[in-house]
Amino acid sequence: MRRVKEPVLEFNSGQMTLILPEAANQDEAVKKHLAWISKVHGNVLYSLQQAEAKTLEKRTQENFRQYVWELAEVYSTELGVDFYKIRFKKLHDKWASCDTGGNLTVNTLLKKLPDELIEFVIFHEVVHRLEMNHGKNFWKLIRQKYPDHKKFDMELFVYWLMVEKIAK
Repeated sequence: MRRVKEPVLEFNSGQMTLILPEAANQDEAVKKHLAWISKVHGNVLYSLQQAEAKTLEKRTQENFRQYVWELAEVYSTELGVDFYKIRFKKLHDKWASCDTGGNLTVNTLLKKLPDELIEFVIFHEVVHRLEMNHGKNFWKLIRQKYPDHKKFDMELFVYWLMVEKIAK
């Protein structure tokens, strides 16, 4: 059981699970959040449909690692920040992360995505060297390079639905 302050929707292989705060009444919570649940469910169904038309890239782990290192170096120079290490490992809940020490962790499954999505993810993580949270300043920096970042976020979700089966 996970402790949450607000309702959370999770998806695993197309299965939707509503996680509620411990003291919440299930019926009341569903009634209160029905519009939100329906909207998210519709987005997932749409994304599953979009995933059917997509294909996964075939690139070697070596080429992928080199590409990520090159991107991280370009973006860190562009943003005037440093990063220290890049770790590659299979992650089960995200494409990548950046810790406060300047280390990037990149999901090895990202190698199956198109270049433009890899570029977006790595830029997103390098921006975390300036802004650790997803606050107003963070999104301002993202929008400077990716004014249509929501399109990229949606594409990443579509691909997540495709690769999550591999992640298990």
